[in-house]
Amino acid sequence: MRPRCIEQLTATECGLCCCAMLLRFAGAGVDVHELRMRYQVGRDGLTVADLSRILRENGVRPHVYRTSAAGVAGLGVPAICHWQRSHFVVAYAFDARGVTLLDPGAGRRRVTHAEFAESFSGLAVTADAAAVGRRPRRAPGVRVLARFAWEKRALLSLVLVLSLATSAVPLGIPALLESLFGGAQASVSAGLLLAGVALAFALVLFVRTVAGVIASVAVGRSLARAVFDRLLRLPYGFTESRGPGELMFTLESVQQLRSLLCNDLVLVLVGAVVSVVLLGWLAMLSWAALVATLGLIVVLVLAASAATGAVRRSAYAETRARAELQTTQLSAISGLEVIKTNGMESAYVQQWQRRSDAVQRQFTRLQVVQGMFNALMAGMMFVGPLVILAQVVPAHAAPGVSLVVSVQALTGLLLSQVNLMVGSFTRLAQASSLLVRVADVLLRPADDLFRGAVRARPAGAIEVSGVSFAYGTFGRRVVDRASLTVPAGAKVAIVGPSGCGKSTLARLLVGLHRPAAGRITIGGVDLRDYDREDFYDAVAYVPQNVVLEYGTVRDNIRWGAGERADEQVYEAARRVGLHDEILALPLGYDTPVASLGHNFSGGQRQRISLARAAFKHASVVVLDEATSSLDNLSEAAVTAYFDSLRATRVIIAHRLTSVVDADLIVVMDRGAVVESGTHDELSRRGGLYRSLYELTAGAEQYSPTGGFA
Repeated sequence: MRPRCIEQLTATECGLCCCAMLLRFAGAGVDVHELRMRYQVGRDGLTVADLSRILRENGVRPHVYRTSAAGVAGLGVPAICHWQRSHFVVAYAFDARGVTLLDPGAGRRRVTHAEFAESFSGLAVTADAAAVGRRPRRAPGVRVLARFAWEKRALLSLVLVLSLATSAVPLGIPALLESLFGGAQASVSAGLLLAGVALAFALVLFVRTVAGVIASVAVGRSLARAVFDRLLRLPYGFTESRGPGELMFTLESVQQLRSLLCNDLVLVLVGAVVSVVLLGWLAMLSWAALVATLGLIVVLVLAASAATGAVRRSAYAETRARAELQTTQLSAISGLEVIKTNGMESAYVQQWQRRSDAVQRQFTRLQVVQGMFNALMAGMMFVGPLVILAQVVPAHAAPGVSLVVSVQALTGLLLSQVNLMVGSFTRLAQASSLLVRVADVLLRPADDLFRGAVRARPAGAIEVSGVSFAYGTFGRRVVDRASLTVPAGAKVAIVGPSGCGKSTLARLLVGLHRPAAGRITIGGVDLRDYDREDFYDAVAYVPQNVVLEYGTVRDNIRWGAGERADEQVYEAARRVGLHDEILALPLGYDTPVASLGHNFSGGQRQRISLARAAFKHASVVVLDEATSSLDNLSEAAVTAYFDSLRATRVIIAHRLTSVVDADLIVVMDRGAVVESGTHDELSRRGGLYRSLYELTAGAEQYSPTGGFA
């Protein structure tokens, strides 16, 4: 069996893909999609110990070796190899010419022994055969196709029936030829029959074309909506681990897949039915022709099988290159300010050129492979009927003209049907890389954090009890058994050094992440028991990097809070000191927002987001450095408004001078809560908070009682 490389979909899941390949070789019957559902790979990837645990938990016994490059060959392949100290590959075969690698990041490839020795990092993992083997589930892409084919079965059935009707004309050609060559009298009626058949064929073909277009549009619309809807409903961690360029490429892939359902699958089904009928007809005419035709079909199928593997590998490489190119382009557009102010235009163009050249190389390789296969098929189609006739003539003592013409027509039709089916399978192989990406979205469960057991607006005290969280199944705890209480209507600040987990805790409070352990309650109700709509109707979250939506300023303030009177929009803007600035714009509240809000200043973006929180009268407000871009007067206005509102506030702050008046200050370090108290209490205590404050404000700037005690 020629091994198939499993390509990674994120930058850090190479180890998971290698485990999937090793499990497949061991007969465990676990596919990579199951592993992706079971194990979340964080931004730091996996270690060799993590790989061993995955293999062990899925029914195989792993063996870890510290060895040399030469020693890997003696371990027995396949083996997972640590590669260039930052990657994992599977060494599949060793021979005199080099090593065959299954690389999740680059596909199947060969390296020389010298290259292997240079890149191998000294750690290898092998696995025993599974104790209890099981058959793997159907490939995720097949499940997606089957699901949407069943959903649109009525339309697809109509297209199938009409396609069979159009294919009935070729099935009647032998009888028609018999009439044409059967005599002068018969030829007149045959001519009339031929005209009628041509007219009926044109009519049915037109109806089939219209039905195919309708089905294609319906399937494309349904598939696109399903992918986009599921993408928005997936856990936040899914989009965090994938770049926006990768996700955009997945969304664009949907339209390329609709023809698979509406055209290629129908062609395969119709081709199979027509081929069986034609084979039966051919058997009645000439057994010699049947045997010769079956032999040619076997050759075609074997050639297609070899070509399909090459097409699949080339398509995977091209898909990966296109996704990387799109990521580069999107990064350039969104980061244009940084590129220009650092004089990086030339460097970025060079990076783009490398990615673009990679796409062109893979595209050229794919086209060459397809061209070779198409040339082979064309040659077979040309020579095939002649070869079959060469077998028919000697097998019959005196074959008539009608027999020869009928056999030639039937074999030509049969080979063309086989050619169409083979082409459909080849296109399916080419689209398999796109199917994997779409299936990775559609087959994942939607975020079910909110159970909806309690229908009420969250309000009151926030209680965090022993909450822990890690990015990925094997990642270190970014939040580690954190506990704190935010009294109802209080202003509580969470501070700490960079990377201490305070922003992650903020995301946990607003339901963007699910705690790995512990409990969060608001007003005595577990966060998970709230209804999603009720929760976000009352809880406002303003992140440190505000991104505005396309539309107008009015749309952005009102966004997500339903249609309300314009006066309420204006009042929300007044509360955060933004109303007069908006009116000073030529288009006022109808000023368009472009480039994700980059046509506004950072302070304006933050105040628009704060106005959104004010617009929906949030009872719980979580601000993650949400006033970092505001001037002192604007920040004072925002603070005064939220003070008057008496909303429960959690403020993530780097500037400690902005939270000295907080009712409670919680200090975090390495994911844990290490201190809490008021500014005066923490200042006198002489712990981490005092050190941070001295760095940011300076001890000389604070002397309520003559300095720090």
